[in-house]
Amino acid sequence: MSGSSTYQPGEFTLVEKGVLYLNERTADPRLPPDGVAVLWLAEGTDSGEAGDIFIKRNVGGTASTTKFQGGAGGGVNSSVALGSGTESDPIIMSAANTNGVEYRFSTTATTAGSDSRAMYLRMYFDGATTGGGEAARIFSTVNAAVGTARGAHISMNFGASGSVSGLGTASSHTLHLLAGVPTGTMAPIQSQFWLDTATSAPPSVHGLFWGDVGGDVTNNASVKNLFYLSGVQVTAASSGTADMVTTGCADSTSDVEIRVNIAGTDYWILATATGPAAA
Repeated sequence: MSGSSTYQPGEFTLVEKGVLYLNERTADPRLPPDGVAVLWLAEGTDSGEAGDIFIKRNVGGTASTTKFQGGAGGGVNSSVALGSGTESDPIIMSAANTNGVEYRFSTTATTAGSDSRAMYLRMYFDGATTGGGEAARIFSTVNAAVGTARGAHISMNFGASGSVSGLGTASSHTLHLLAGVPTGTMAPIQSQFWLDTATSAPPSVHGLFWGDVGGDVTNNASVKNLFYLSGVQVTAASSGTADMVTTGCADSTSDVEIRVNIAGTDYWILATATGPAAA
């Protein structure tokens, strides 16, 4: 942010009681004194684009600035707390390699067992309904020819001195179950093709799940497990109970049978503990 470090009283004016009018500024306002914040509307010559609204704060001599995107488009939507843009009047992003919303955080917490999150969303369903909802809905619509598109992309990587002593995943999905047996169909993860019309069909290369080992291929052979199951019930067939994984089955030559359900019918995938031998 540019601008002088000296605050001049009278630069920011409330022109009508209860209403704050902002005229576009060609230059960012000066840094306010400690304990003061300044709000302004950008014209697009200095920081931001025309229509962007900024708040600059001075706390203990440290300045920080927050931007609220304006620019082209952005109709009033039905959001309850905060929002802008509608299907017919979205906020326009015309510049390449831009983000509609971007926050970057750093946590320096060292307390044992401390958990930090850049974003926490929680929805409470307190009204009985035949509908439902989500804590977050992320949706991409492709209206032009593009190379790659995703509804969401979640990643985790490591800095030069970063490490994880326990579990490290790019995404974790947990379904909490209360005491007793619930109704309905339950699963921590759902993967779905939705066919919009009677003629909708996937391309020849497709799958309900897609697994890929990317990046430098030098050591890709070190990734060996398609699945890693932990905490599942493993039971010997002699118990008479068919659990998720059953061992010692007399009715097959496999070492284990892994249970799956297809359209309401139980099936067992046969597996062996003996590694493949050279031909």
